[in-house]
Amino acid sequence: METSAEEGRGAPAVRAVCTRQACKKYGQVAVLRNLSMTVQQGTIYGLLGASGCGKTTLLSCVVGRRRLDSGQVTVLGVAPGTSGSGVPGRRVGYMPQDLALHPGFTVRETLHFFGRVFNMSAEQVEKKLKFLLEMLDLPAADKMVRHLSGGQQRRVSFMVALLHDPELLILDEPTVGMDPVLRQVIWEHLRCVADRYHTTIIITTHYIEEARHAHRIGLMRSGHLLDEDCPGRLLAKYGCPSLEQVFLQLSEKQERGLAAQSGALGKSKKGSRDITGVTFDLPQLTDDAESEYWLSQQDYAARDSQKVCGLASGATLRALLYRNFMTIRRDPAFAMFVFGLVVVTVTSIYLAFGGEPWGLRLGVVNRDADCSRAAPLRDCRLAELSCQYLRHLAYPTVVKEFFSSKEAALEAVRRGRVWGALYFSENFTRAVLDRISYGQAVSEGSLEQSNVDVWLDMSNQLIGGLLREELRFRFLEFSQSLFVACNYSAKAGGVPVRFEEPVFGSRRPTFLNFTAPALLLFVMFFFGLALSVWTIIHERKEGLLDRIIVAGVTSFEIMLSYFLSQLAMMCGQVLLLMVFSFFIYQIECVGNLALVLVLTLLQGISGMFFGFLISIMCDNESTATHIGSGCLYPMIFMCGIVWPAEGMHASLTYFYRLMPLTVPVEAMRAVVSRGWPADKPEVYMGFAVSVLWIALFLAMSVLAIRYKRL
Repeated sequence: METSAEEGRGAPAVRAVCTRQACKKYGQVAVLRNLSMTVQQGTIYGLLGASGCGKTTLLSCVVGRRRLDSGQVTVLGVAPGTSGSGVPGRRVGYMPQDLALHPGFTVRETLHFFGRVFNMSAEQVEKKLKFLLEMLDLPAADKMVRHLSGGQQRRVSFMVALLHDPELLILDEPTVGMDPVLRQVIWEHLRCVADRYHTTIIITTHYIEEARHAHRIGLMRSGHLLDEDCPGRLLAKYGCPSLEQVFLQLSEKQERGLAAQSGALGKSKKGSRDITGVTFDLPQLTDDAESEYWLSQQDYAARDSQKVCGLASGATLRALLYRNFMTIRRDPAFAMFVFGLVVVTVTSIYLAFGGEPWGLRLGVVNRDADCSRAAPLRDCRLAELSCQYLRHLAYPTVVKEFFSSKEAALEAVRRGRVWGALYFSENFTRAVLDRISYGQAVSEGSLEQSNVDVWLDMSNQLIGGLLREELRFRFLEFSQSLFVACNYSAKAGGVPVRFEEPVFGSRRPTFLNFTAPALLLFVMFFFGLALSVWTIIHERKEGLLDRIIVAGVTSFEIMLSYFLSQLAMMCGQVLLLMVFSFFIYQIECVGNLALVLVLTLLQGISGMFFGFLISIMCDNESTATHIGSGCLYPMIFMCGIVWPAEGMHASLTYFYRLMPLTVPVEAMRAVVSRGWPADKPEVYMGFAVSVLWIALFLAMSVLAIRYKRL
């Protein structure tokens, strides 16, 4: 029978990892149940158990990524996460179950990135790279991770954990997908590291029999540690030829204990641990030994003094920024999302939104004259006036379709073939002339026959309103041309209301001029939100965030690196918005473009920090998408973007002004359409509200990080 290296040698006095009565739940599901485990310094500890038994959760608590609900855990003498402990940090090397690598990086770039995080020099990284490439039988260092096989990618992940020679090495399924010869090489290297450098190694594996290489193993099932001891002692203790049979025997014993107690939990005895009625003796950790252990580890805090003394490490921040920009550079699809979608969105908005409707079909029934033979109006020849009016209803706004009867035209409106019907009576021309000649003496019949009867489809308010204004404006234009032809002043044919040049805007404003300033802010807010949510949740899902945080990178450093890199991209997005809006599509702006640019950028930053908050609180893309969408839709409808605030219900008067976009939208319109400077209250309040929301989202993000780790 094979014996482990720990048998026959004295156990180290220092305990590297200790858990006592560790409990952890996810909702109502208990993952760790009063689990106590001891890992002695300088040994290899094999943690065995089926998927879902709690191994990964236990390791997450050991490296400080999760907190226990109850119980204690100490790592290298201190609780993980304690200031200056180095855990998470440089004292621990971590290989998670997920790949947790940047697929767009080469092997060399991957190790240099983590080397910067661990404050290693380029020469040190290259030296370790050469050694690890040879030991793990990997191809050239300049090959991208995405182009490696699954097993090769796992080996690169293993390289990262070994890179900085940590005191504690935690490996979650490191040999999955590797051939037996390479697994043997890895185990030999781990034994060498443990024996020569006194490194503590915790390793989980599906290959139960290869755990014989470990100095000590723990058998886990359903959140309990069934037993822990040297492999040889376990085999002898249970009289089994293989560790797999030992595990099977312990599992059956646990099930018998459950059946005997009918689900009731037994009471633990002093000096032993109760596993649902099955008791196993465990070594005791006396108070004196534990106190001595805590004190012996305090000197290690100096290794992480750079993190303690400042909010961020310059080397770490540079490494994170390098990673962020290289990710964009190596991912064309992401670059297209960042910049191409801005162009597509702005183009689609300006080409499809706010333009004047055209090609609107109108049904015409003319009993007054045959317009195919009507001559143009000149020399005061007052004939066929219905045809003269119809000439002013010209394409592209109106397309005329003639009908023989009023009933046929109305039926076409009901069927949706035309947007309206115009009816001219038989004596329209004569009645109009009588109305002009006789004034107040005109007969009631002439007044009735001089009208143009109009039936409109008002189901579409915008189109129906446009046609109504078009018919009125063209009739005014027709009457003025009639007076001019008869040598009268054109003013005599107009209405006695004179509209001077507008104070702000043009005589015929378009809906696009109203919505464009608001859409600029909304689009930038949306892109800031989408970019931060996608980036953070994607990296969390791939395990990248966990890995770099375990490496010692703080949440502040991660958020600062995201902010700086996304701010650079956001500046490019804002410039694209400005160019396409005001130079290519010629949106009218009478104010200072610099104010427009700064206000748009502030809204992008506000959306970015809102995205940070959503990403921290949500664990997956679908939840984040639902929350983001649920917040964006009220902004569209209640921030005055597509409809003036003056038209909203009175109950929303106070609520809508509390939203992030309402006051900035009013400020943007004041700058773009009115040309007001920054010292106007309507303008500077927009900037102030934007900054206030940025500060609020940032503060809430910081609180969320403390409540729920990034």
